[in-house]
Amino acid sequence: MNILVLDTIHGGRTIAEYLTASDCLCDTVDVYRHESGISEEEAVRNLTLKRYDFVCAPIHLSPEYCILKSAAAEGIPVLSHHEIVSLIVSGLSDADVNSENAKPIIEITGTRGKTTTAYALSHMLSHAVPTKPEIPPKNSRGNERGINERGINERGILHTSRETVAVPGGRILQKVSITPASSVMPALYALKNNLWLVAEESLGVCGFGNLAVLTSTGDYLCADKKRSALAVKLASMAECQRILIGYGADKRKVLETVESLPELKKIPAERFFFATEIVTVEDGVCRCGGIGNGSVSGKGTAGFSEFSNPLLYLEGYRQAIATAAAAACILGYNPECLSEFSSVPGRLSLTRDNGFTVIDNSNSGTNRNTAVIAAEYARKTADTQSGIILVIGIESETVCEGFSKEDVSSAIADIKPEIAVVVGESLKSIVSDDFDNTIIYHADNLESGRKVALEIAAGSDCEQNTENNGIKAVILSVKTWR
Repeated sequence: MNILVLDTIHGGRTIAEYLTASDCLCDTVDVYRHESGISEEEAVRNLTLKRYDFVCAPIHLSPEYCILKSAAAEGIPVLSHHEIVSLIVSGLSDADVNSENAKPIIEITGTRGKTTTAYALSHMLSHAVPTKPEIPPKNSRGNERGINERGINERGILHTSRETVAVPGGRILQKVSITPASSVMPALYALKNNLWLVAEESLGVCGFGNLAVLTSTGDYLCADKKRSALAVKLASMAECQRILIGYGADKRKVLETVESLPELKKIPAERFFFATEIVTVEDGVCRCGGIGNGSVSGKGTAGFSEFSNPLLYLEGYRQAIATAAAAACILGYNPECLSEFSSVPGRLSLTRDNGFTVIDNSNSGTNRNTAVIAAEYARKTADTQSGIILVIGIESETVCEGFSKEDVSSAIADIKPEIAVVVGESLKSIVSDDFDNTIIYHADNLESGRKVALEIAAGSDCEQNTENNGIKAVILSVKTWR
């Protein structure tokens, strides 16, 4: 087959390499930098001459892009990077992910909470003891033996925006982004070695797994503001047999969005599981109930299980842990091991540095709301209503959804820190005069912002130096890839 692969810097080069290894002929276009592959003009000319069987394009590319418009005019199919990755994985692996002995292969997408949910799922899969038969995919025969042959400390692969690691042990396999192409290696490795996989993916799932998770229903416009990101993510799940909607997500919004999709992308209602209907969280305790004809067993009565975890008091962790608990119910695992799940670096993790409380909430999902939550957490843990230094901003302008000047300023105004260290070239116009009682500093990146904040906290770089300036906590809320 002759294939045109677009966007080499967001996984296109990797996709082309796998396709070429499978005896396909590929041309590539470097959509943004124009540093490799063929030119856009040559690609359009080849499309006119019908030289390609199909075009492979990232879902974030504008439908008005010249090559996509030319493909449409010539009647040449366009498949997304997500769809091609699914074909690559299924073509290079002979494993049946829907068989009764298949390990969980979980794909996660969503606007918020992907990484934390992935870590919670990884913890659950590697520690939980199976209890009841899992809820089978709608098109599978289920487990005729009636129990999963899985044990404690199962081995698997965790692929997130932070890194791809083997679990347990934490051996790093790769450090890449969460474009669809980045999932190929961990998926093939997991399937070949009969391991479970938890894979975080951007703007939708690929569809090679046996459980898809949508962590949140937040929406924004992507593809040059031509497409709803939520619609794109749900459309990517059209072939998935089991779909879990994260705890706290808007069920009505999901169903309305699915109804608006093209007929071929509409998903039958029976494939959906809603975490909010499976688990409840109150006062730091997560209670798990039944699912349709299946149920969850545990130490509770009448097929119910419950566990506590102090992280359940924090919104971001509450959503992630509850979603992982719901996934445990679907997969036939006891979720009680989530009581021992601990914070993830960059996701409201707490450390001490020279006597100061440091709350690290810098990740690709950082926004105004998560910054405010981090400040509330800092004040509780440091037992102070003042004495806060906030490091806030955006380290990379390429991070999805951005962190606007308006949102950063709004967060600073709401949090009211004594000092804010603002990170990012686009945010240098934010100054002290914008606020009543906050002194503004600037830094180029997260690391330098942290250094400035701790120096100020220690009293080594502050015009108003007293002892330690009364500073008790430093909050890191910078939007960044980590």
